[in-house]
Amino acid sequence: MKKAIVVITLSTKPTKLINKLNIQFSNYEIFSIIIRNESIDEKILELKNKNINNIIVLPLFVYAGVICNKAINDIKKYNNCFDIKILKPIINNKNDFDEINKILGNSNTIYCIHRSNIDFKMFGNSLIWQTGNDTSIVNKLKGIKAVNIKALMISTGYHFQNDVLNILKPALEKNGIRANVEYNGLADNDEIMDLIVRRIVNE
Repeated sequence: MKKAIVVITLSTKPTKLINKLNIQFSNYEIFSIIIRNESIDEKILELKNKNINNIIVLPLFVYAGVICNKAINDIKKYNNCFDIKILKPIINNKNDFDEINKILGNSNTIYCIHRSNIDFKMFGNSLIWQTGNDTSIVNKLKGIKAVNIKALMISTGYHFQNDVLNILKPALEKNGIRANVEYNGLADNDEIMDLIVRRIVNE
């Protein structure tokens, strides 16, 4: 039986994760699908042509938003062609977030996420800022003199850099709060990529 792990991402190939998967799962072929540039249907056909019949699908998204769910549904169309196991995104509940927060966070961390209709309860009392123009998060920082701004994103692109540097950071500094910006996304973090590999092993 030929087996494969398929990593689905939006716009960036997760090289660090792919390398770790190649080491940990040497009996699997490792594929990535960058859905902004590549067709899921064409990639699945490639797997079929390689006579692969067992697939583990890893949607490398922080949480299950619209794009993630569409990609998963596109994969499910091929249930009759393969033995498919679809894993969950990185954060699905508060326990998942707590694992990530333990690696990334401290008491004065603001996590930046893309705008999305998600259940914020899974973030507990952590400071969460959605990219955009709303700077009301400053009102939650009374008495705090400095914060770390971190991306709760797979990679940091235009929205993170533009919105943080031109909207959030100036609003914080205007209120006397020093802001240290960390530009790495989750895909750049070895500990988080190791966590994802462990989750696959434990499935």
